Amino acid sequence: RPTGAVRPLLHRIVDEDPSVMREGLLPQLLVPVDQPSFEALQAAFASSAATSLRHGFLKLVLNQLEVLTLAQLLWPLSAWEAALRDGWSRQLSQDEASKMSILELLSKRETGAAAGRDYGRLFDDFAAAWNALVTAI
Repeated sequence: RPTGAVRPLLHRIVDEDPSVMREGLLPQLLVPVDQPSFEALQAAFASSAATSLRHGFLKLVLNQLEVLTLAQLLWPLSAWEAALRDGWSRQLSQDEASKMSILELLSKRETGAAAGRDYGRLFDDFAAAWNALVTAI
């Protein structure tokens, strides 16, 4: 180490206090702490009225957590709708679209304006989000 350089506090404690090594305190200095779980943080926040008052936005988020969890399901729903609208709105009439199954639509995806989009993945994401939403409601 360069002389005169500022050393971190832990180095100074270990180097300058011989009792740290003699009494075996060094292993106790470097004990890792457990990473708190979300549930533990939520419980700690809820148990302190002062914290709730100081952090109003966090309180609002925690109170609306179920709604916010459902809100993330809107992305795959709207992505599927947008893909259908963008890829097929000018290729199919309403009558044709109402008679066509999703399987037929997915089989035609390789032709025309629909080529290049991963409709299968978009539909799988849509179906998973839809099922999660129906289950939650």
